[in-house]
Amino acid sequence: MLLGSIIIIIGSFLPWIKAYNLFESATFLGVEIFFGIITMVFGLIIILLVFICKKFDKKIISNRLGILLGFITIIITLTTIQGTFASDYSYSLFDPIIEVNIGVGITLIGGSILGIFSAIGSMRDD
Repeated sequence: MLLGSIIIIIGSFLPWIKAYNLFESATFLGVEIFFGIITMVFGLIIILLVFICKKFDKKIISNRLGILLGFITIIITLTTIQGTFASDYSYSLFDPIIEVNIGVGITLIGGSILGIFSAIGSMRDD
């Protein structure tokens, strides 16, 4: 769970979206976008919960919340990817082209790891 959370946080600081047209381009980091901030907060919550729940022997709480936040992180990243592909229609030279960058993929991997290992931990009651 810690590994997935750390990967989510790293992905939040990487570039998420690149928009460009004929004359200029702009790259947006995850922490500059609302959804990137949300995923970063999810990663921080899980890191804190893992240590707090481990201390008080309540790992089931962090496991179940890890499943939920991992699933929400996956939905956020897939929605970002789908929204970017849907808006990729350029009608002239001056309309921007929008692309997904590596941060979304890294965050998706982190959310998947978090969700999978939280589910495994929940089934084993660790």
